[in-house]
Amino acid sequence: MPPASSTTEENKEFAIDYVMEKASGPHFSGLRLGDGLLSAVSPSSSPRAPPIPTPSSATDSAKQPFVIGVSGGTASGKTTVCDMIIQQLHDHRVVLVNQDSFYRGLTPEELKRVSEYNFDHPDAFDTEQLLECVDKLKSGHSVQVPIYDFKTHQRCSDSFRQVNASDVIILEGILVFHDQRVRNLMNMKVFVDTDADVRLARRIRRDTVERGRDINSVLEQYAKFVKPAFDDFVLPSKKYADVIIPRGGENHVAVDLIVQHIRTKLGQHDLCKIYPNVYVIQSTFQIRGMHTLIRDRDISKHDFVFYSDRLIRLVVEHGLGHLPFTEMQVVTPTGSVYTGVDFCKKLCGVSIVRSGESMENALRACCKGIKIGKILIHRDGDNGKQLIYEKLPKDISERHVLLLDPVLATGNSANQAIDLLIQKGVPESYIIFLNLISAPEGIHCVSKRFPSVKIVTSEIDVALNEEYRVIPGITDLNVEPYDEDQGTGELRYVQMAVTTYDTSLPVSQRYDNGKVQVTLVWNSRNENSPSSEKLNALANFLWRNGGPRRKSNLIHSVWANFQTSSSNIIFGNRWRHLFGERDFWEHVGGIDVSLAPSGFGQANTKAFDSLLHKLQKYVPYGAAVVDLYAGAGVIGLSLAAARRCRSVKCVEVNKESKHSFEKTVERLPSNLECNISWHHADASVEPISWLVGSEVVVVDPPRKGLEPSLADALQALSSVKPNSKLSGSPFLNDKDEKRPWILRARESSVQYGTRSVAPEEDQQLLPETLIYVSCGWQSFKEDCRFLLANKTWHLHKAHGFNFFPGTQSIEILAVFKRGPGTSTKKKKPGKKKRRPSRGEFTEK
Repeated sequence: MPPASSTTEENKEFAIDYVMEKASGPHFSGLRLGDGLLSAVSPSSSPRAPPIPTPSSATDSAKQPFVIGVSGGTASGKTTVCDMIIQQLHDHRVVLVNQDSFYRGLTPEELKRVSEYNFDHPDAFDTEQLLECVDKLKSGHSVQVPIYDFKTHQRCSDSFRQVNASDVIILEGILVFHDQRVRNLMNMKVFVDTDADVRLARRIRRDTVERGRDINSVLEQYAKFVKPAFDDFVLPSKKYADVIIPRGGENHVAVDLIVQHIRTKLGQHDLCKIYPNVYVIQSTFQIRGMHTLIRDRDISKHDFVFYSDRLIRLVVEHGLGHLPFTEMQVVTPTGSVYTGVDFCKKLCGVSIVRSGESMENALRACCKGIKIGKILIHRDGDNGKQLIYEKLPKDISERHVLLLDPVLATGNSANQAIDLLIQKGVPESYIIFLNLISAPEGIHCVSKRFPSVKIVTSEIDVALNEEYRVIPGITDLNVEPYDEDQGTGELRYVQMAVTTYDTSLPVSQRYDNGKVQVTLVWNSRNENSPSSEKLNALANFLWRNGGPRRKSNLIHSVWANFQTSSSNIIFGNRWRHLFGERDFWEHVGGIDVSLAPSGFGQANTKAFDSLLHKLQKYVPYGAAVVDLYAGAGVIGLSLAAARRCRSVKCVEVNKESKHSFEKTVERLPSNLECNISWHHADASVEPISWLVGSEVVVVDPPRKGLEPSLADALQALSSVKPNSKLSGSPFLNDKDEKRPWILRARESSVQYGTRSVAPEEDQQLLPETLIYVSCGWQSFKEDCRFLLANKTWHLHKAHGFNFFPGTQSIEILAVFKRGPGTSTKKKKPGKKKRRPSRGEFTEK
């Protein structure tokens, strides 16, 4: 401990005592009272070294998945155990990554001597790619896992298995414990232990039936490679397992215990999963309420001290629970013997001056007569040199130490204090660091350097701001979720769309550096509601912590939508752009599309792109198209580009979509000879006027299906006779139009192309093709039944698209042709098949 150069040996102790005395006094949980308001201690008032850079996970708000490694001998039942875990965790997102997928493809020379190749050696696997895939999954990114063909001993070059980010990752394989780098990625390691004879029988059955091998080659391979590899590599890795399951999948009790442990871990804070030495006291409404009070800038000094002391005492009690104990028996007043435990005798507290002294009263209240030392980290001048002063018990090396500091921010001061205690002879595992509020940066900093030091805190906040002050979490904003049954609350929905980084990149890479467009659907008519302050606070919180000023910079923009309807319609008609860029670009249907949340867009762009390419095949080249329920005109504009349509009319009731439509048109090919128009209008009002003049009608209605007036107009097309009075849309053609809703629609319309009015021959056209894109199966069935009733239309083709994997929601693309249609199927002569009775199953 270096003394100041100007201090003599005689005055040194006096100087230290003077500094310690001046540093003492009333202090409140690492926070200071100034000008009547509460604020966190600034870096200048609490000297610390320059902040240590932390990994992106320190500030990343994404949830850290729980990684389980499952190993064991060949055919030991690893897959069965994994399936049982997945089934019991059905309410969580769980993915299985099999080590077998990462076999290296054999070279031509190795294929010639495939019987001599050892598939059970660690070198047979591409461990580097395995590490890369798991690391991406842990970071919240989806990956493409290779598919290995065990018959050809090669990877399938044209197909991969898409694995998305999840809550739980199960990594299964015979050698997943062999490489330390792979083991370090796991939160739990499970070894499935099964009798060797049982494993051999299972392997013979699997390799002969599923992998097309000869039984002799299976036995030869087992004796030559599998058994020796098990003894050399698999069995020795058993010592790394946290849990050993005898009998594999037959051991239901062991699997149940594992699942129970996983559920407990999933309920913990992410940092508790990463660092087993971090403990957060269980949150209750009482604890949340006290945190709310001490964070309130208008709280009185008396209340602040009172509620801070209550919280500090809870942290101290929790920390004392981590001390060692000895069993002890006492005789009760009734004469019976009670077996309990005796408290740890060798104990002391050490407070980091100044703020740590605010925790001393709580420690003394819990531990009668406890010795308390002090450590002061003082900055000497402006050169950043740290002088550490201490007053510690002489026998501190023999004691367990409760280190006190109410706020763990960067962790640099804590690291220096812990380092000093270790220099004084205190074992690292004897130190318990108690604090009231922690930032992820501080936990990373301390836990990485001192993994055996236990950290006990009451709450982990989101991060540090630019001034190294702890930022409260989003729950401190007191935003009330919307209750659909009661109709109360403020936040109805949160829509998040991942933006593309570059639309020219392949789909697998397009979103790697993308950001999130956030829309907050607020339960009010407009931004002037009484709860607008909470909305602004929530939007500011998201932008401040995820916007361009943060290293993570995850958020592209923040929007607000105002909705008070009691129906299941997500968005209202009023939008407000709060932060960031207005829109972003996506590439679907062969064109770049500008998307803002106010213009409806499909969530699964890959599936939507497939639907658009299929849809385009049913539109003749050079056709005249009208796109009803058009939104930002994505379907109509993709047809204009792909099918070189001579005209495309897009009709949409949401005026907010106009901006996205205009920006998309700017990126269409310059040589496109097409009359393109967008109209702010309700297609259900005078629908015939929109249908006349087009050969193809595209409808993409909401979940409730077609408006009755539009469905009637489509059914009545057979009786419509195009004439001068009816032809074309009054929204464009009739100069004497007086109706106000049509005049307003004209003002909002936009026109691109060389002709403002369609030629006379086009004005006499009636649709011959109806393309129906449906997101509601029940409403589609009713509309389909209605359209086919009088044989004005017949169903030509229908396709299904799974826009939401894991659900039963299917998007339907149906193509109708005008006229009754003729059946192209011929009945084959033969015996009539018996209709299966109820309960029977027939496989097609």
